[in-house]
Amino acid sequence: MAESTPQPIEQSPAHLRHLQNAVFSSAILRRKGYIIDPLTKDDLERKKRCSRCSKALSKKDKEELVPTKKHLKKVKEVGDKSRGAGYAAGPRGETALEGSFSLLGVNTAKGEANGASRPPVNDKDGDKTGREPLKRCRYHSGVVQAKMWTCCRKHVSAAPCCQDDNHLPIQYAPGEIEANWLFYRTPQSGGRNPQQSFAIAVAIDCEMGVSDSGESELIRVTVVDYFSGAVLLDSLVAPDVRMKHYNTRFSGISRQDINEARRRRTCIFGRSNARKAIWRCVGPRTVIIGHGLNSDLLSLRWIHPFIVDTMLIEDEIVHAAKAGLPEDPDQELNEKQKGLLEISKTPLSLKSLTLLRLDRHIQLKGQGHDSVEDALASRDLLHWHLVHRVAPESSSPAPSTGGWTV
Repeated sequence: MAESTPQPIEQSPAHLRHLQNAVFSSAILRRKGYIIDPLTKDDLERKKRCSRCSKALSKKDKEELVPTKKHLKKVKEVGDKSRGAGYAAGPRGETALEGSFSLLGVNTAKGEANGASRPPVNDKDGDKTGREPLKRCRYHSGVVQAKMWTCCRKHVSAAPCCQDDNHLPIQYAPGEIEANWLFYRTPQSGGRNPQQSFAIAVAIDCEMGVSDSGESELIRVTVVDYFSGAVLLDSLVAPDVRMKHYNTRFSGISRQDINEARRRRTCIFGRSNARKAIWRCVGPRTVIIGHGLNSDLLSLRWIHPFIVDTMLIEDEIVHAAKAGLPEDPDQELNEKQKGLLEISKTPLSLKSLTLLRLDRHIQLKGQGHDSVEDALASRDLLHWHLVHRVAPESSSPAPSTGGWTV
């Protein structure tokens, strides 16, 4: 359960200054994997996935994708999971599989003539155990029904029952990847009445499921005002794509929950509308706070310049503590170094940090995550740091470059 009565935080000039100084620079965010610019052609190329195992295809995967007669035969056997459709003949009379290889620059004629295929990836214990060596593409050929795979009648968590030397790339429609991975910057107005002001700072948390193509998809979004603790937005989000599962164990959201919300029209329909809902209370200079916020912004396809990530704060503190320890692990530690050693072992999960810093239990076993609870936890965790460890001073109005220390 989320904290029922969050304590308000005083909106003093000093606190505002510390909050602004806590914002991470674009250089740090880029280094930590945040998307701060639209994706390049190479970035988009890395988003292509296998239609069977949903693995993102690496450059090496694509270089070694050489189809054989065996793979071309499977065109009739394997449906495109991302769309739930069979592989029909496409332009120029090519099959969808051939088209996929063509898009990746693979010569299908050469592959058939030479019968070439990538050697299987050997299980390091394969020779000793007599088991069949593991191959590159490992997957279930069926679908999940009542938490069981139809192909092998095993639980949804069971290891893949099928494998193949090569991946089977999804054949994307022209512009499909570009449209799916288009990122949007926070607009000036956000659709609000010009007379209304945006929140100074908010804490955000999202829950995600997994689409049929293997991508993380937004299924719930929560926005909490940093100073008042008021919930500004909390809604389920019905994805625009077919879903493999809703990560119910962790998200606390089931397929039935989403279907019921769709029927009653009590949810937000699609990530585009979710962004618009957020932008009604978040402006281009609003500070947004979260724990591991990168994944939330990624699911929203959103670029924002003022970010405070409590996971990065804790990570900087842990690294600073490790830097203060002697290189020789056998060297006897003084009292200060013993303290640094303890700090260096600090866990980075929101659940562990909330208990450590705030003495509060969240994400209780069996209940899944509550995005309101998690947003409030990241808000209070940042407040704890601003009270106990003042944010590094910035020499200019631009976001600071970090510098959280022990």
